[in-house]
Amino acid sequence: MHTLTGVARLTLDTNHLAHLRAHHHYDTDDALARAMELHPSQISRVLRGTTDPGVRFVAGLLHAFGPAHLGHLLHATPDQGARP
Repeated sequence: MHTLTGVARLTLDTNHLAHLRAHHHYDTDDALARAMELHPSQISRVLRGTTDPGVRFVAGLLHAFGPAHLGHLLHATPDQGARP
């Protein structure tokens, strides 16, 4: 297991998300937002990379796709901008 030192951030694997979206027929961001019980603008911000996935986004992924996919969808990475 990889150990992170310092502050970490969650990153979304958009390729895996695209695969799951196709499998579940969430063809639009609106459809995905409904499945995740989030506002479409929140989906858009995370997909564009203007905000990191937060607790509600993670909960939405769990709701829409189940826990089996969470480890493939989200990755903890060191925050390059963080100070020690």
